[in-house]
Amino acid sequence: MKIIQYLMIFSIKKNEENSQLFEKMKKIVPRIMNEVSGFCNMITASDNDDPLMILYDHDEKTIDMFHYYEVNGIEVSEPYMTFKVDFSKELLEPISYKNDSIDIEISSDNKNKDALSTKDDLENYANQWLDKLLEKNYIVESEQVFKDSINKREIYHIDYDSSFIVYTDMPYSLVKEFADNYNYIVPDKIQKRRYFN
Repeated sequence: MKIIQYLMIFSIKKNEENSQLFEKMKKIVPRIMNEVSGFCNMITASDNDDPLMILYDHDEKTIDMFHYYEVNGIEVSEPYMTFKVDFSKELLEPISYKNDSIDIEISSDNKNKDALSTKDDLENYANQWLDKLLEKNYIVESEQVFKDSINKREIYHIDYDSSFIVYTDMPYSLVKEFADNYNYIVPDKIQKRRYFN
């Protein structure tokens, strides 16, 4: 009986932690967490902060998140985390961590006695990382928005400069609605270009 109680308490605790992770990620990339977009490239106002890329895989129901930079012409992604997402329950569970520069790869899929501590380590790191990202005020620099809210196969591309939409392949009527919904500005200059179908 005590084992069942422990497992129930453990499950409730994990769901609470994964719910908190979901809420933090939702503050960083609300359109991904509402399944409006599948990709965001993000920056801060500081040149000292590496860009951040967040990708949602609709088929796998995963979110990949990583910083990236270039060293000697080679793009480096570190750290790199993958999360399993459950939108209906609003849960975000970290399932892997990778950092090539220090040769570490951790996965929660390990079927060994340390699997529970590995999951705790992943959750602790994810919490700290998301907190730091929120402190640094990352903003979206470019994004891919789903054309279809059902099958999520085709996308529109949008580039931003602060609160301005500076490029998109979205039809003007849709970009105007998108801008109104998410508090972006479509400058007159871009409206006259042939970016819009």
